[in-house]
Amino acid sequence: MSEPPFTDFALRATHDANQFMHPLFTAVSRRAKVILLLCSVGASLPISAGLLSSASPSLAWFLDLGAHWQWLYASVGAACVIWLFAFGAYIWALPGALALTIGWFIASPERATAEGTTGASLTVVTANLNAENPDPSALLRWAKDIGADIIVLQEVSPRTALELKKWGDHSHRIVVPQEGPFGLGILSRHPLESNETREPAGQTLHIRTHILWGDTRIALSAVHPMPPVSTAYHAQRVALFKTESKWAASTGLPAVIAGDFNASPWSSAMEPFTAQGLQRASGPWPTWPAAFPLIPIDQVVVSGHWRVMDAEVGPAIGSDHRPVRVQLAPG
Repeated sequence: MSEPPFTDFALRATHDANQFMHPLFTAVSRRAKVILLLCSVGASLPISAGLLSSASPSLAWFLDLGAHWQWLYASVGAACVIWLFAFGAYIWALPGALALTIGWFIASPERATAEGTTGASLTVVTANLNAENPDPSALLRWAKDIGADIIVLQEVSPRTALELKKWGDHSHRIVVPQEGPFGLGILSRHPLESNETREPAGQTLHIRTHILWGDTRIALSAVHPMPPVSTAYHAQRVALFKTESKWAASTGLPAVIAGDFNASPWSSAMEPFTAQGLQRASGPWPTWPAAFPLIPIDQVVVSGHWRVMDAEVGPAIGSDHRPVRVQLAPG
């Protein structure tokens, strides 16, 4: 008995579609394998950069640049893993998934969020204003809305400093404007003392202070190192993190270091914080570039005296960075 005309047409259409789709799926799978391999190599760059830091500083610096893009490797690589799993290419998908997972979890240590924490808390904000943006009003509105206790500012220009003077909140201040991207500021609702503005030869401006938060004395360092566009600048960034993490640890006080680190959690530059027992309080969420964040370089690290109640990336503020908010509690 012959097939009914409609059934015969459907079978032919299905056959033709399979004939067309099979090469397409094969081509996409082939490309997915290549992309997954590249993402897996990218995910492993923090390990490679760390191993070569002493033997070949220039190569280690170059690899460390690539280590910053873990969000890109993880998201694109995960899409490839899902595709290859769906079409049975397990011999590619499983090792790729393992490499991406290892790469993600070798970030510098993050202080876990303390669920259900109550009581007094300290809200710290860090924000790169962008020296080309003279209007900090969007940041200040957001900081007021969230009840920020301390605001650490980077790229404070002389024009921005004049605008900050018009703002009545956070009356305790250290503002050191500079032409270019390295002016800094600290705005606080709580008294500041033992203020120290430092700019040694070959290093960027950084500020140390003590915050009197009720009966608690807190050590705070505001930093903005050179971007790692060369081996020398990478070394300067590491040197700054070493001096500030050692200072924070030496105070024996609850300590906070905040700023635009120009380093992601996967960068080898974060090692000095780990060596001094400091951990990231800001999560892994990207902050730069502001329009479509891909790299978390605006960070807050804290000593073991703190519990993290909450952390988030803030809204667009007219800068090329998003601000970060961290809510801390003693203990």
